[in-house]
Amino acid sequence: MTNLNKLFGIENRFKDNYAILNYSFIPLLMSLLILSPVHYALFGQYWFTYNPPPYVVKPVPAYILLFIEGLMLFWSFLLLVFGNYAQTKSRIYSVIISIVVFVLIGLFLFFFPFLPL
Repeated sequence: MTNLNKLFGIENRFKDNYAILNYSFIPLLMSLLILSPVHYALFGQYWFTYNPPPYVVKPVPAYILLFIEGLMLFWSFLLLVFGNYAQTKSRIYSVIISIVVFVLIGLFLFFFPFLPL
């Protein structure tokens, strides 16, 4: 992101971009610390095995927790957009770069277990 910003003539540092990225993921960290014990308390071992899925065991709490996690993800995305906007002063660029960063991080987290290490 630092090199891309420099390509467009935006003064920035790696530390600034790193701080914006870390700041934007605070809601996801809060979600992990607060909702993980709730998930485990409600679903027990079914939360890890998905056989049967938690949505079959207790559908209403599962969908409520899914909604709360979606709100946290959306909040995290908005923080990333606003952080990039504060640095670049361009709305369209901030939204596009935030979408790209979120998709790249999501793909990495999805495919990381399949990497041969």
